[in-house]
Amino acid sequence: MSHQLLTTFPHDPLLDLEPWVGQRQCTYRFERINGVTGEVLGQIYPLRGATLTHDTTKTIKRQLSINLGAVDSALVETLTDRILVFMVFPNGAEYPLGRYIFTDESKEVFTSGKLGNMVLNDEMFLVDQEISVGVSSANRNVMIVAQEVLNELPVSYNMEPSSFSSNSSWPIGTGRGAVLEDLATQGDYFSPWFDNEGIMRWIRSFNPGDGRLPDFDFDAHNKVLRAGIVETSDLLTAPNKFIVISNS
Repeated sequence: MSHQLLTTFPHDPLLDLEPWVGQRQCTYRFERINGVTGEVLGQIYPLRGATLTHDTTKTIKRQLSINLGAVDSALVETLTDRILVFMVFPNGAEYPLGRYIFTDESKEVFTSGKLGNMVLNDEMFLVDQEISVGVSSANRNVMIVAQEVLNELPVSYNMEPSSFSSNSSWPIGTGRGAVLEDLATQGDYFSPWFDNEGIMRWIRSFNPGDGRLPDFDFDAHNKVLRAGIVETSDLLTAPNKFIVISNS
């Protein structure tokens, strides 16, 4: 009897550990490139680690926080540079974790130089700026309107087909991200996001119970996700008296 994986990705011994492997080790690489030309400018080496968060409830899904030493802080050009993050395994295999743009910079002054505290977002930050010209969909196809909104920007996108139309308008000053979120809802898309390759993805919504295969199955193989165990209780704030009042 053969075993069939209920995921879209094949078995990967680096990610799907074998039964006799208790844990794996990996490092991370931070590559600095020119956001305009794509030229690779070198590596940066964050101090005291870095933090990458992913929140699907936000328009800008991913945020990267890094602390840099004096040398890297002096090299970085926050207006034009982009940071590519890679997960690196002991055998040399690398997995991209997205492309990030600088959105906040502060530098602490020490006798050894200026140490940078940097906050970066994925390139939805570039997209989600206020529009300078109003947008009207005028009962047109959602895909066409979304492409017109995006085509003036230096971003790549992958959009699944949709036959739905939109009949909305957005005035000058509206965030482009809000426009795209509205169009995604009207076109039956999930909220658009930038994937690990730096491409904006537009995927039609679906019911997981209708046979759509997931990319990852956390119940399969031998993955163990370790995190702190926290027990909470609302006993102290739970009501012990309920008053019912008539509306008349």
